Amino acid sequence: DRWEATVHRVASNTASAGPGPVLHRVGFNNYVSFGMDADIARRFDEGRKGYPTLHRLRTMNKLWYGVHGLTATPFAPKFSNGNLAMSIDGVGAALPPSAHNCKAVVITNVLGYSGG
Repeated sequence: DRWEATVHRVASNTASAGPGPVLHRVGFNNYVSFGMDADIARRFDEGRKGYPTLHRLRTMNKLWYGVHGLTATPFAPKFSNGNLAMSIDGVGAALPPSAHNCKAVVITNVLGYSGG
């Protein structure tokens, strides 16, 4: 399966106002993530590219990933103040109240995520 996710700027605090301008469009096969876990993956990738000698061993890679996760967690911004809305095939989809206080959004078509 091939999926596409489009991120729009929310025009107001309600999804009924319709989507705002497109901020990002991404195609994916299994999952795509926005937020804290995507930031951790970006930090790890930049470190791996900048310092390849420090990322030669699987154990060291796991350690670096953990370091990036521990340092990012307290500072990760939340999707708050009603700035998160979702629609599927152009139809607004209800989000649980807790979604507006989350640190990451994962869109997936597989049962497991971050399982290693």
